[in-house]
Amino acid sequence: MDYQRSFEDAIARLKAEGRYRVFPPISSANARRFPIAQWRPEGEEDRPREVTVWCSNDYLSMGGHPDVIEASVKAVCAHGAGAGGTRNISGTHNPIVELEAELADLHGKPAALVFTSGWISNLASISTIAALLPNCLILSDALNHNSMIEGVRRSGCEKRVWRHNDVAHLEELLATEPRDRAKMIVFESLYSMDGDIAPIAEIVALAEKYNAPHLYRRGSRRWPLWPSGRGLERARRAGCAPSTSSKARWPRASARSAAISRRARRSSTRSEASRPSSSSPRPCRRASPQAPPPRSGI
Repeated sequence: MDYQRSFEDAIARLKAEGRYRVFPPISSANARRFPIAQWRPEGEEDRPREVTVWCSNDYLSMGGHPDVIEASVKAVCAHGAGAGGTRNISGTHNPIVELEAELADLHGKPAALVFTSGWISNLASISTIAALLPNCLILSDALNHNSMIEGVRRSGCEKRVWRHNDVAHLEELLATEPRDRAKMIVFESLYSMDGDIAPIAEIVALAEKYNAPHLYRRGSRRWPLWPSGRGLERARRAGCAPSTSSKARWPRASARSAAISRRARRSSTRSEASRPSSSSPRPCRRASPQAPPPRSGI
């Protein structure tokens, strides 16, 4: 068995199919200029090019906000860098406990659970909940995010895919199943790769009609769409038309990107000129020379 040749052939197939991934190296000299970044192409590392990163999930540019940066620095000074271990063995930092309590209160739920990313939260919640339901059938929208598809796959449950946002097709599939069979409808509120908004009210009505719990991905669409932060479903009830685009692809993207890029640069220049120097976060300074106690469970 020629293992090296096997791997080389696999990589060659990926390249021939156009699926070989290349990660462009970028950097940002100033986080507050987001989404403007410096791209350093291979062989031209000493001649960086200014680019606009439209595929980031920092939708509201909060990663470069002075208050966010200052809070991050304070948290690292207080708790150190890294989690120090999984919460199963090392416990949970109190700020995470407070965050979960606030999220639960925000959505009117008895409890909340924070994951390390939206991707893993979708995979874990779908696969776990569906696997706990005997003989569960998952009905998945055709354009669901990869994290949801992986959750469906790892649940080991039977699945059926309904045409994107086609509630008539969804009802056809639901109607063929006994009412008492466990079912889960999985969809997104705002499809991050396409920009489509789901007919949430109609899907929820079908879920109630056919006794099928529904689980949908809200992700970052939550905060921009309602003053309370409760998201798209609240905005739709009030007749609001959301304007967030998430990772959606838009027509005439080049012209739109150029216009927004110009506004971003002008806004960045104005904000930097008017921002007092005291807004920059200060380096960590420990109040006591004593070293912090070692973390347990590591």
